[in-house]
Amino acid sequence: MALDQFTAEQAFEAQDSGESIMLGLVASRKICLDHGVELEDYLLDNVLEYESSLLIDAADLLAWLGY
Repeated sequence: MALDQFTAEQAFEAQDSGESIMLGLVASRKICLDHGVELEDYLLDNVLEYESSLLIDAADLLAWLGY
C-alpha cells in the first residue's frame, strides 16, 4: 500500500493488517527531516544498508520516531 498522505494511526493499522505503507527514500527522508533527524540515523539504528531502491515501512519509521 502506498499513500501520498497518511496518519501514524493509518500506518500502524496498515502494518497490522499485513498491508504496510511502504515509503521510498525521498518520502522517508522528508519525514525524518520534519522530525529533526537524518534518515541515515534510522537506517543505522535498524541495520539497513543504504540502497536507492530501498522501501521503508512507514509504521517502523514512525515507531522509531516515537509515535
